[in-house]
Amino acid sequence: MTLLKYLLDDRAKAAAAMLPCGDSLVAYFEKRRPPGDFMAALLSNDLIEAFNRADDRNIACMHEYVRWLYNNPPGRAPWCWGSPEAVRFWVAGKNPDWFEAELAEQEPEHADDLAPERSG
Repeated sequence: MTLLKYLLDDRAKAAAAMLPCGDSLVAYFEKRRPPGDFMAALLSNDLIEAFNRADDRNIACMHEYVRWLYNNPPGRAPWCWGSPEAVRFWVAGKNPDWFEAELAEQEPEHADDLAPERSG
């Protein structure tokens, strides 16, 4: 099985470089490097916890982090960020097909709420 990675374009990398933890964002998507506590909360879409764990510099840039996630390739890849499960699966090296299957096995009654949307 080939490990799916996101190779970010130069524009995305340049925008990430402007953020205090931008290198962590790039490493997470391109190398599946485990994020720190602040970045894990942000990538899990838990903004309350992200604000709780952020230092002053990251708090000041929170809007830019969210904008970056929304506007760059990861924004179109819900299997690698957006929930604690997605972050855990991404770091563990699991590809999108694993995400849906394992999530359904864990909590079948809530799988539709957490699984990535399918375009039809």
